[in-house]
Amino acid sequence: MAITKIHPIKSTLDIAILYITNADKTEEQVLVSSFKCNPVTAHTQFLKTREDCNTHGTVLARHLIQSFA
Repeated sequence: MAITKIHPIKSTLDIAILYITNADKTEEQVLVSSFKCNPVTAHTQFLKTREDCNTHGTVLARHLIQSFA
């Protein structure tokens, strides 16, 4: 059965992205994808977008998880 989850990231965006893209968990990052950003520089891109859009909410990003076990 497929499972999907969405988790808000509210702090330490760079650490969250490192955890999410951990090579040991993602088959050497084969299972990592992104949309309109580079996973290596995503935290900088996200924060720049927040600054450019003058956004002040508590959620910095969202972690989408899909599991097909």
